[in-house]
Amino acid sequence: MDFVEGESELVSGFNVEYFRGVFALIFIAEYGIIIFFSYLRGVLPRMRYDELIYLC
Repeated sequence: MDFVEGESELVSGFNVEYFRGVFALIFIAEYGIIIFFSYLRGVLPRMRYDELIYLC
């Protein structure tokens, strides 16, 4: 009775197997960007508008 559901999962499952590396790369890149900008936000000082104008 589950053969119909199982067959559709098996037929469409090969795409998941081939693209899991690409998905993992995108997933890791997204988290890397989040961690990088969180690090920048914590390390660099927050500047006021008058300090930014003074730099120009």
